[in-house]
Amino acid sequence: MLSINITERLITESLFKGAKTLRELKEDTGLNVHIIENCLITLLGKSIIIKEVNKYKFNNNLSKEAKEALTNDSNKMEVKKLLINEAIDLAEGDNLNLYKVSLNEKEEKILNGLLYNVEEFLKSIKNKEKTKNEKIIFWGENTYENLIQNMFN
Repeated sequence: MLSINITERLITESLFKGAKTLRELKEDTGLNVHIIENCLITLLGKSIIIKEVNKYKFNNNLSKEAKEALTNDSNKMEVKKLLINEAIDLAEGDNLNLYKVSLNEKEEKILNGLLYNVEEFLKSIKNKEKTKNEKIIFWGENTYENLIQNMFN
């Protein structure tokens, strides 16, 4: 099965916004040129991107296998885990919080409503910034019991 790593995904997301030269990719992603070049070779080989003159662009005529690599739930979950782990490793001060609370039914409805509003707000935002400047925002919830039980499995 075709797959892409996190660095290739970053470059793919950058090119999905529009065609770019190598220099523009460096500016947009913040990656080292040598890393970008290696990823471009791989992405070209997988037909996820194409090259026209001196610009690279996202291939809008992807094969079924390539589409699966980009949209596969398992791949998306791996990316989420990698990004969350990096965010935790880089956390300083108040940019990462964890709360353990007991909610009654009313409080849980309020929390779910607020999270729904945040999610809808985030979905409505069009990414205009450089890919490297996009914010990674995450949240989730589970019961204390499930988390502890999972540690022992």
